[in-house]
Amino acid sequence: MADMKLDLEMDLYNSFLEEEIDLQELLEAVCTGGSDPTDEFDEGNEGEIISQLLSRHSDEGGSPECEEFSLSEEEYDHNSRKGKVSFNYNVAYYFSCSDMNNDDDHYETVTFDIDVKNEVIIFHFLDYEKRTTREEF
Repeated sequence: MADMKLDLEMDLYNSFLEEEIDLQELLEAVCTGGSDPTDEFDEGNEGEIISQLLSRHSDEGGSPECEEFSLSEEEYDHNSRKGKVSFNYNVAYYFSCSDMNNDDDHYETVTFDIDVKNEVIIFHFLDYEKRTTREEF
């Protein structure tokens, strides 16, 4: 299982606990934050998440890129500080030699823990198991 730790601003988390923002707003703020405004190439947390998701498609040919990214189906248990969220994303494949393009919609449900002491959200991505036809026999 691949874990990804993203910083959690405690003011934001407290706003969630006080019901000033909902879970989707909290997760969107964390997942789209973290970039350095002085670095035009820093995609922040969203770039890290997308890289993790795209790594599952590297063996499908072409040059995969994420054209859309969103969150849905958020759940959270306040007592255990555990939850899950679905990352919805569109992967576009570019085959430059054949001048062809195609794209597919994907989603991945990921569990997460909120670690208040270390001020992070830890997303737990399931390991992607690449299979070959040799394993079918």
